[in-house]
Amino acid sequence: MTLYDIVKYNAMICPNDIAFFSDKRNMTYSQLLAKADSVASYLDYCGIKQGDVVAVILPNIAETVITLYAINRLGAIAYMLNPQTPDLPLKELLKNSNAKFIFALRSYHIDIPTVVCDGFAEGVGFNFSVSKTCPHNTDENLPAVYLQSGGTTDTPKTVIITSAQFNYVASTHSVLIPDANRDDKVLCLLPMFHAFGLCIGMHGFVTARVTLVLSNDYDAASTVKLIKKMRISYLVEIPRFYARLLKSPDFDTRLTYLRSAFVGGDHTEPELIKAFNEHMAKCGSTAILKEGYGLSETCSVVCVNRDDAYRIGSVGKPLPNTNIYICKDGEKINKPNEIGEIYIDTPALMNGYLSGKNTIKTIDGVRMLATGDVGYFDKDGFLYFTGRIKQSIKTSGVTVFPQEIESVIKKCEFVDDVLVVGVPDALKGEIIKAQIKLKENINEKEIADKLNKTMSEYLPRWSMPKLIEYVENFDLTPLGKKRLK
Repeated sequence: MTLYDIVKYNAMICPNDIAFFSDKRNMTYSQLLAKADSVASYLDYCGIKQGDVVAVILPNIAETVITLYAINRLGAIAYMLNPQTPDLPLKELLKNSNAKFIFALRSYHIDIPTVVCDGFAEGVGFNFSVSKTCPHNTDENLPAVYLQSGGTTDTPKTVIITSAQFNYVASTHSVLIPDANRDDKVLCLLPMFHAFGLCIGMHGFVTARVTLVLSNDYDAASTVKLIKKMRISYLVEIPRFYARLLKSPDFDTRLTYLRSAFVGGDHTEPELIKAFNEHMAKCGSTAILKEGYGLSETCSVVCVNRDDAYRIGSVGKPLPNTNIYICKDGEKINKPNEIGEIYIDTPALMNGYLSGKNTIKTIDGVRMLATGDVGYFDKDGFLYFTGRIKQSIKTSGVTVFPQEIESVIKKCEFVDDVLVVGVPDALKGEIIKAQIKLKENINEKEIADKLNKTMSEYLPRWSMPKLIEYVENFDLTPLGKKRLK
């Protein structure tokens, strides 16, 4: 099935069920299908054909959902782009992809036809008469979506994903949310221009026929109000989101309707997971925070904790039909607790990049992704993510992973957040610098001894930061990851 065919099927078996809420309005599956058909017909009228690229430069609004499925009906490719991308790099991305059409919040004054969206599908094309001859592609193996890979240090690459790859991950809802029902709701706050937000946060729940509640408001107080008002059943977010929720004084009432919460997109400290789980129990909720692991190159999640396989500190066990290997020098390691590079064999593995060096390797005749990430399996088959090769620091010939140092520094009760980076050094190659954000009303001089004591207790001498810098805030990527400089 294609992405569009999922919506068509839902409209057939539950036409009057609510597909999503957006801006205090809702749309049923039959209405969603009708709107998608209308937009597809308009694009066909404008000359968009199978294989053409249509850019979707939108936040989480009604048009984002509608246009994805409309584009997919035609066999065209939806290029999901961050609407906050500056104009110059955005125009370069559009040029390199040979985009033929744009849906956006504003005009970019370029020679590409553009529909300016208003937030609830009232613009040109959204009420177009549906042509009986409008094409309906049924080939699930055609490229369906272009996504920007989410790396923080590499030059961003454009990932090519098919409907079949997307739908494989979406279909795992039977494992991740086996108790889902038609009255459930999921908060769609993760941006849909990212694999985690589009595949798991949106399309996966459409596949499960769980109602989407679209939002772009990251304010903690507003989010808590929305969770309570809509009686949200599922949360899918990044670690920073859950940390903000726990700090909100309003997030402390009965939350029995909140049944499951997934976290990914960045490393999650075990202390945050424990704090969330304890808080949910106090609020009458059975929800526990389930950490997972994935990449844009694999349509997001390939490994995740779930109710029947849960271990704090790990990123869970691989999804069905997904094989994950730990490798060294291109050879598989079969021993538990031995660290190496993470390789992934999954039905969701991308076709490749639009341009740039491919990271797909063949081992023992199997096509798999060399992630550049480092980890290990324990004896029970739980995967542990320990860092990224591209973000490692090599000091005096020793390889150090920043995440391990950050976890130690976060043990200090006066530390709000930390980022560890390598700084070029003529003698040692790199030296380690820790950028630390302190909690309010903490004096830097007062905590120096305590900080050094904690680090010396947990870190070997070669992992001790040589430079400490105190910062007020970090530069963040759109998904809330600290941006490396």
